[in-house]
Amino acid sequence: MIFQLRFSIVAGVVLLWSLVGFPFVASAVNAVGLPSTGIVIAVRGVVAAICLALIVVGLVLRRSPASLTYALLLAFFAAYAARIGYDTAFSPQLLSRPAYMYWAFAIGVCLVPALALSLFAPYLDVARLARPLLILSGFVLLLALVAGDTMLEGSAGGSFDTGRLGLTSLNPISLGHVATTVIIIVYWRIRMLRVVGSSLLASLTLGVLGVYVLLATGSRGPLVALIIAILFFEAVKGGRTVVFLSLAAAPFIAALSFDLTQIEDRLGTQLLSRFESGLLTVDASSRGRLEQLASAWDLFLDSPLWGATLEDPAFGIYPHNLIVEAFMAMGVFGGTLLIVLTGLGTIQAFRIAQRSPTLSIYGALFAQYLIGAQFSGSLYTSSTLWALLACIAGLTIKRPASEPIARESPMDPRATFRRSFELTDGQGAAS
Repeated sequence: MIFQLRFSIVAGVVLLWSLVGFPFVASAVNAVGLPSTGIVIAVRGVVAAICLALIVVGLVLRRSPASLTYALLLAFFAAYAARIGYDTAFSPQLLSRPAYMYWAFAIGVCLVPALALSLFAPYLDVARLARPLLILSGFVLLLALVAGDTMLEGSAGGSFDTGRLGLTSLNPISLGHVATTVIIIVYWRIRMLRVVGSSLLASLTLGVLGVYVLLATGSRGPLVALIIAILFFEAVKGGRTVVFLSLAAAPFIAALSFDLTQIEDRLGTQLLSRFESGLLTVDASSRGRLEQLASAWDLFLDSPLWGATLEDPAFGIYPHNLIVEAFMAMGVFGGTLLIVLTGLGTIQAFRIAQRSPTLSIYGALFAQYLIGAQFSGSLYTSSTLWALLACIAGLTIKRPASEPIARESPMDPRATFRRSFELTDGQGAAS
């Protein structure tokens, strides 16, 4: 058991990398004036090698790693690998990236870490991982306040002011997701773990910082993802009626709400105004995304059985929506499989959260990145989403009674009492 727990520490580092590793390393390296691309590639290679070792160890220690979610995950990536193989080896269509990039990201960056985490998720102490996660994320947010700007370099070489906060290595959407992750973790610590004292004060401070940076990025996807994640927590707490009424009343509240543009003028942000223009399809970004979605869906309709292509040739890029991309690339089989996979993962995340409030963070973060991927994401770059789904799959795997389980927060005075029963029956059920 000690051997397993030691490897769980390594798996914890992999989870930290999956959640905030790239934003932290890329922004830190750029902050000292170095190019981040080479260093990030090297770190990703090291992480992939570590994950391969964890997979070998995990398969040796765990004789039955199978669960339905786990099997569906493997089936989906097998189908996706077939599409990558065909498009990079036989298709006459020119792709926007070299062939090895699709393999490196889909397998090395997404699948391999996901498989490693699925085997070691039951041994992770996620409550203790929250502190280093907040420290690394908080560093990125502080760096954005100090060194970030709203300028964007155009393809022609010029630059223009977007009004959206970003870093050289992190665009506003990526930075917005870092801020959203911080807010979600803070909300989880206060609402689910009920931290007090200095931990509460530090959490509130980081939460305020996260809210400001999220507004400054002007990113709609992360904001919608944040709302869904908070509703996930409230549903776990038993507020299903509140969640239903909030969702039902949201359009009416938005239509009847007062003008908030003056507040945005004072804060220097554009998030609410971009939401309004997006709803009216006036915003250029919104129009472009809608055109990409329509084009990708047309490609699916042209080849509904097997799918059409990795990328939309009309735009030379993925459609920025995971589900539409799955249908476009792998046809009705791949698209349906992704819907079933993410739907099953959501249900299992909710059940896990009801069993143990500490583990509700997996479901909330999964909701964040699942929603975010429908606004701006691709199958071969959504590594955080796949990592969280794999953790959820790992937590559903039945374990022998002698094996340790994912632990409650050490800040919960009832944790020891709960664990004594959990280790006895081997189910990990928190009453």
